[in-house]
Amino acid sequence: MEPLLSKEKNETDELPVWNRTMRVVTIMTNPLCMHALSEVPLSGNERYIGFSVDLVKELSQEMGFKYKIRLVEDGTHDGMITEILESKGDMVVADLTVTTDRQKQLDFTMPV
Repeated sequence: MEPLLSKEKNETDELPVWNRTMRVVTIMTNPLCMHALSEVPLSGNERYIGFSVDLVKELSQEMGFKYKIRLVEDGTHDGMITEILESKGDMVVADLTVTTDRQKQLDFTMPV
């Protein structure tokens, strides 16, 4: 699972992450991101549970940003990359394979 950011420059590149609301794009992949079960309607980030959700929550607390989780519109891993490149999201947190082509377009965190 790799959070990633677009390599393209935009007007927010010089701004720190803290106190920003990051648009997090993800995909439904059990156990990384799943719909939370509840007897009452849920909204916003509380609609989702899983490792990806927990990771974003921890990152936001460590780095001081807010976030809004949204599912990739077309339901595909390639769609997440497209949404970042089209500025529909700020980062992806999902099980996304690092390839040479993807590395040319996006910054990946590398597993240790």
